[in-house]
This record gives sequence, C-alpha cells and structure tokens, in this order.
Amino acid sequence: MPRPVDPPGGLRRRPSRALVVLATVVSLVVLGLSTTPPARADNDPLGPFDVRDLVEVPAACAASIGGQDPRRRWDPCWVGPRRPGAPTVVLWGDSHAFELLAAVEAATRSRRVNLAFFFMGSCPPMNPRPRPGLNACQVYGTKVIQWLRQRERAGQDLRVVVSSAWELYHNAVAPPDRADELYPGYIHDYIRLNARKAQQGQARAFRALRQIGVPTDLVTPMPMVWSGSPPCARGRYQCDLPRVGALKDYSENISRVRSLQRLLGRDSRLVRPADALCDAARCRGRFRGLPVFVDQIHIGRRVSSLLGSYFRPTVDRLLRAARR
Repeated sequence: MPRPVDPPGGLRRRPSRALVVLATVVSLVVLGLSTTPPARADNDPLGPFDVRDLVEVPAACAASIGGQDPRRRWDPCWVGPRRPGAPTVVLWGDSHAFELLAAVEAATRSRRVNLAFFFMGSCPPMNPRPRPGLNACQVYGTKVIQWLRQRERAGQDLRVVVSSAWELYHNAVAPPDRADELYPGYIHDYIRLNARKAQQGQARAFRALRQIGVPTDLVTPMPMVWSGSPPCARGRYQCDLPRVGALKDYSENISRVRSLQRLLGRDSRLVRPADALCDAARCRGRFRGLPVFVDQIHIGRRVSSLLGSYFRPTVDRLLRAARR
C-alpha cells in the first residue's frame, strides 16, 4: 500500500502568522501519492500553481494537517480568532473540505463563532469499530468522533460541515462504465483502500453524529477536471467543461449523500456550492474573472472565498440553536 509522504519543502511560512499549504501538499499528501511525479503535462494533476490560490492556515495547524505524519496531532486546526464560549462550526473531511476552507471562513467572518477544521487527504469520513490494525484514515475518523462527543458532553454548541470528494471514492469501487471511458477519474491505491474501508465505516460515522446530537450539514459533489481533458488555450483548466464530465456520476453520488443525510435527522441540510460553478450543461473554468481550478481536482482559494454565502445558513442555524 502506498504511504503518503510529506511534500518537498513541506509548508512555507509567510511573514504573517499564516502558513501557505504548497501545491505539493495537495498533490502528494492530500492525494496520498508516494512516487516521484511524472513530467508536467496539461492534464497532469500537479503544478504549476498560482500562489494566490493556495490555502492558508494558521502556523499552529502545521501538525494537524500533516497527512499521516506520526507526529500528527488529532486535535483540530483552529482558523480565525478563538472566541471563548462561542458556538463552533466544525469542518470535517478530505481535500474537498480543504478546498472549501476559504468559503467556510468567509461565512464565519464577523460572526461570533469559532471555526475548527479536521482534515486528512484521501480520507473519507468514517468511524470503524475499534480493533487492532486500523490505518491512519480510520483512526482519524474515530478521533474526530471522540472529539465531538467530548465537546458535546461539555456543553459546547457545535455544527459540523462534512465535505468529501464523493466521486473519487465512488470511482474507486464502482464497476467501470462508459462515463469512465469518456471522463476517466483520478485514482490511486490509497484512494481505493479507503473507499473500500468507508463502505463499512461511513454510515457508522453518521449514525454516531446523530447519536451524539451534533447537527451536521453535507456538501454535495464539487466539480473536477477529468484525466486527459483537452488542453485549454485560455489557461490551464480554465475552459468550461461538460457537466457530465466535471460532475461525473452525479446521480449516484448525490444519492449516496442523501442516504447519509437521512441518518442524521431532519436538522441536516445539503450545501450546494457547485451550483455557483455549474449549470445544467456546463461547469465553468473561470468564475468572476478568476480560474476555478488550482489543480485537476480542487478549486482554488480565491474562488472558494467567493462561495461563503452557501455556508451562511449553517452559521445562522448554529447561532439560533445556541440562543435557545
């Protein structure tokens, strides 16, 4: 089984107290690659990247976003000012949570809430039964559930947002079909491994969220660029794409999301930021004059920061519940 490795150079410090997570974090740690990347091509998932689209997190989060580094802490990354006693939005997921951090941060800005972030690349949310031999992704899920349970018992007002690269895991376990021939997805062995493990442990995670009593919202599938997509004269990944390819297997994936939502109870809502980027026929390569994608499977920070309105209802519901 390939083991995700730390990227060359790791995390880069800025003069401010923030860190920029370099593109190789997305490409190596987030995706779980352990081999030397091939030469660059227009349809390759790795660089070049616009530094303005790389995700920023506080310096204190370095150990919390270290992939499978054994020195990793299992507590969340706290983003923005910590407000004692304030309700907390908890963003949990894989790199498709990472790509939406700027959107959730925009929704929480100027609101009296805290923002906590749990992230591990190529790791769908799950909560397997305790047993020897769990891999890092499985342990990560159990630690998130434990943290939420402890906070809820302590009387903390919480609301969780789960975001996951639903298509990556569907693509890893579903039989190949015509869509896979036309729009081949990004895949590697670690995604396949965790997709299989999530088939048993994912529903258990969502039942645990309901049992703990933590209201939870789910982000619906986000667009991606398929492997081998045509070169784009406007710039790397900046041409519009057919929706059927950028949101491949959408009906199967939204059915999966809805089935998990039913485990959560009636207070759960679906968050649909892809609606800003895709219509019934196409998904945009540029949005408000900015390139949508920072790489093959992630949107960039600048576009993400423009999607905060999709998460404001999450913040509103959290604050209303906290006042009761």
